[in-house]
Amino acid sequence: MDAKANAQILAEAAGQKIGKAIVLSETPQQIIFGVQPMMRNAMFKGAMAEAADDAGGNGLDLNIRPMKVTSEISASFELL
Repeated sequence: MDAKANAQILAEAAGQKIGKAIVLSETPQQIIFGVQPMMRNAMFKGAMAEAADDAGGNGLDLNIRPMKVTSEISASFELL
């Protein structure tokens, strides 16, 4: 919706109107409080092993932490 509103503003400034969206793409990005990807993977493996040990073979008892997930969306619209 934001992309469409921005496209309408730009098109109107050029004396045009926008049509349908012709390209939509998403670039997901996962951020866990500044932990680097390699370090994050090592931490995840360690946490999984620790959880398995703590569970004593009766299932996993995971300590879930909040994380921030972001995604970048790009949209291109036809001009009429």
